[in-house]
Amino acid sequence: MEHGNKQSFEFGIWKLIFKSITVHVVGLYRPPSLATCEQFVTDFSNFIEDILPTYSNLLIMGDFNLHLDNGSCASTNFQNCLHAMGLEQHVNFSTHTAGNCLDLVITESVNGVCVLKCEQGPYLSDHCAVHVVINVKKENITSKTVQFRNWKSISHSEFSDDLTKISVDSEDVNTFVNLFESEIQSVIDKHAPTKEQTRVCRTQKPWLNESILESKRIVRKKERIWRKYKEPEKFKKFKEARNRYCKEFDSEKKLVISEKILNAKGTKAENPMPQSTNDGELAEKFADFFIEKIAKIRKSLQDFPSFIPNVKQIQPLENFEDLTETQVKSLICELNTKSCELDLIPTHILKSHLDELLPTITKLVNLSLSKGVFPTHWKQAIVRPLLKKSGLELQLSNYRPVSNLSFLSKLIEKAALFRLNNHVDTHNLLPKNQSAYRRHHSCETALLRLVNDLLDGMEKQEVTALIAIDLSAAFDTVDHNILLEVLHSQYGVNGTVLAWVDSYLRPRSCRVSVNSTESTPRLLECNEPRGSCLGPWLYLTYAGTLFDVIPPSISVKKSPVVEFPDTDYGV
Repeated sequence: MEHGNKQSFEFGIWKLIFKSITVHVVGLYRPPSLATCEQFVTDFSNFIEDILPTYSNLLIMGDFNLHLDNGSCASTNFQNCLHAMGLEQHVNFSTHTAGNCLDLVITESVNGVCVLKCEQGPYLSDHCAVHVVINVKKENITSKTVQFRNWKSISHSEFSDDLTKISVDSEDVNTFVNLFESEIQSVIDKHAPTKEQTRVCRTQKPWLNESILESKRIVRKKERIWRKYKEPEKFKKFKEARNRYCKEFDSEKKLVISEKILNAKGTKAENPMPQSTNDGELAEKFADFFIEKIAKIRKSLQDFPSFIPNVKQIQPLENFEDLTETQVKSLICELNTKSCELDLIPTHILKSHLDELLPTITKLVNLSLSKGVFPTHWKQAIVRPLLKKSGLELQLSNYRPVSNLSFLSKLIEKAALFRLNNHVDTHNLLPKNQSAYRRHHSCETALLRLVNDLLDGMEKQEVTALIAIDLSAAFDTVDHNILLEVLHSQYGVNGTVLAWVDSYLRPRSCRVSVNSTESTPRLLECNEPRGSCLGPWLYLTYAGTLFDVIPPSISVKKSPVVEFPDTDYGV
């Protein structure tokens, strides 16, 4: 594959292929008189930095003419170099008639070639043969059957025609949702039926990012065009694209592996999971842990007196005003184009055919708001455990639950939030300095106010006390009865609007998903839905009552600076 000379040694690289396994053998010879040992160690270190990102399953061997057992500065630096690069030297016996270890066998420490045996062989000259038995780890390849829909193959004009024919008429919210999903399901099954395919699963290489994969797709596309037309110009474009892809691939691979070596963070996955017999069992364990954690916190609060919010005279909000199709379309465009298992139709397909579905979706949104009922079918979430911080021990307590909700459920939430925000902003109901989950009230503005108050107190030679409160499972422990009472007493939410919020909050359920394997459903008795549009806003109203419980004996001279769910304020 490659050979050449460095300043202090000669080398050659060969590729050995055994069925599906590839080994890259590096042969190296250092003439003793060519350069000093120190120069050789420097050249060897640079050489290894170049080849490690490029070749896998490395087996480096040859006559190094370096006395590793004499304790010299060069031998020490050489062994330090191997350790830093994640390499291991296996020859621990004399390989020369003079009694020195000069011929070495080197492999990667953690993956690739595994040396099972390294023994002294017969002397064929003043050097002996080195007998090595190796085992090459085969890539972990599994297969699984997956179900999918080929959305790229649909005829968009015919798909649009069938979507236009969808007509749903019912005054019951849940019936409307069931009929709507049934109609959508029929159209989807007609144009993009579910297919099964057995796919080979290989470990994803970290350097195969979206940019590299896109370059690869471009190469394949240009190759197909060239093979179809056999024109010199097409071949030239294909060759340019192929060369560009190879260059980007080599550069990205070298960058990723170099960063791994420098950072020495190992090869753990981004979100590794605790060990378990199977994914289903682990999903059940996570579900039990998340529910039990909330139950323990709630139980510890039972002995405290029930909170009764102060009553404020506020203009009531009893009914939601209907939204126009233009307003609903604007809300849909504002939402992220994300999908989850709960969505019948991918969000990007829905947005691309929005004109056909907009009348029915608008009718559904207004029906839910006017009836004060949130669709029962959309009050379930898919929860995925996410490791809080890379490097933490893989135990259940170090994972946080991340929820996924259906797109249309978030749209109805967004519509309700749109009307609630209008009411709150019109009457200036949220505390001025309450930060997070509000426009123009970010973490930065909270810190600016906090620093300003601290500096102002120092200028006036005043004593400033800072209280920091960290609320455990803040969103998951919200008491629904207290929240509804707060909305009624301090925000003027009544009638159909209050009934809608109550319907939105309860009853809710969730299923924990681990590698696409889901747990049985769990009922959520108290929480604000994570991953929702309305949940953070409701939490603001709930936590905004914090200052109603500050005793009169404490004089608050500064307006508090609040950041929820972690609460910091200056007193």
